[in-house]
Amino acid sequence: MRFNVSVVSTFLFIVSLSFAGESNADTQAALAGIQSSDPGVVQSSIAELRSDGPPGLAALLEQYDQHPDPKLIPAIDAVAGQRDAIWSRLFWYSDLAQAEAAAAQEGKPILYLRLMGKLTDEYSCANSRFFRAALYSNQNVSKMLREEFILVWASERPVPVVTIDYGDGRTLKRTITGNSIHYVLDSKGEVFDALPGLFDPVAFGRIVGEAGQMARFGEGARGRYLEREDDTILRQWKQDASSVNPRLVLADSQIQNAAEKADAAMAMRRAVSKTAIEAPLLRAMSPQFAAALDQSIDVLGASRWQQIAALHLADATLDQQSIALIRSQNPAAYSVPAVLDRTVQQFEKTIAEDSVRDNYQMRRQVLAWLRQSPAPIALDDLNRRVYSELFLTPKSDPWIGLAPQGMYTALTDDGCSAASPQ
Repeated sequence: MRFNVSVVSTFLFIVSLSFAGESNADTQAALAGIQSSDPGVVQSSIAELRSDGPPGLAALLEQYDQHPDPKLIPAIDAVAGQRDAIWSRLFWYSDLAQAEAAAAQEGKPILYLRLMGKLTDEYSCANSRFFRAALYSNQNVSKMLREEFILVWASERPVPVVTIDYGDGRTLKRTITGNSIHYVLDSKGEVFDALPGLFDPVAFGRIVGEAGQMARFGEGARGRYLEREDDTILRQWKQDASSVNPRLVLADSQIQNAAEKADAAMAMRRAVSKTAIEAPLLRAMSPQFAAALDQSIDVLGASRWQQIAALHLADATLDQQSIALIRSQNPAAYSVPAVLDRTVQQFEKTIAEDSVRDNYQMRRQVLAWLRQSPAPIALDDLNRRVYSELFLTPKSDPWIGLAPQGMYTALTDDGCSAASPQ
């Protein structure tokens, strides 16, 4: 049997146009339904756009940009899977299996956020709120995540929320004890890197971007990447510690010379595929020096951490997009420029200190677990260890450390009560 190629091609073209037209019609109907007065229609439209993934969010954001309507913001957040999505423009899956399928289809790595509470809620844990303000809304970070990654989040557990009633109509509401972590995964879900806590936009962009590039090479590149990053952390620490106090770093010239040779790795880091094979390792070249650097990290006091954070304050600078988000959250208070400036400057100092501490202490520990394991650690097992040993909020403790045993409170049942399961 012979086929007329031109006829078949024309038929397939018509079919593709038909499907595209049908999809476009569904999207347009969903966009119209978002503004319906019927809550059922609104929810159905949100579900339709969310099922379209990033294109559904992009269509809704385009509608908002053309006709900004505050009433659209809750729908945008729901479609995006993230609060404050008009600033970040990011689409988040909330199911890891769906994210892995999308990553395999698009050939992209995964950025997996594990948090306490939900990313869609205003009162998620403090770190995740800071991520929304300082990272996801940052124009450079947002662009990288949107173009190069598949994003997914999952809730570790509900975050504790405390409300203080002043008795005169004023209340103060806050979350406590929550912590979050970003994992960089390949399309199969293997962990390449982890960023516990808050990082400044520059460090976050570098680490996530480089880990994502290596994840594209597959599991074979994972071990080399982990060793390279361990070497990078020690060399960065050597430089920072020497700037603050040269006595924090050993002065032995032979060991110092060996460490200086490792700085050749800095140039090779710009060629990712080459780095994976050729990166020299500080630990292998000078294990005594590496051990001394490890110890100097562990014994550093609070004032020294502040000095080291000051070295990286420029990297914690918030861009105008992030500042605009902050202003929108309290427009009455931040209508006074001096008030907004003070808030931003204090937040930037917090970001800088959190970033150096989290990188040199917590991230360094997670990378050590990954490097030292004879086989790749399953994501769930690693996450369990992070929340138990690093964040000190194991699931085995239903009160998350807020009701320690053996402490007398003079309250019935120590003030603890639990609702019966529904």
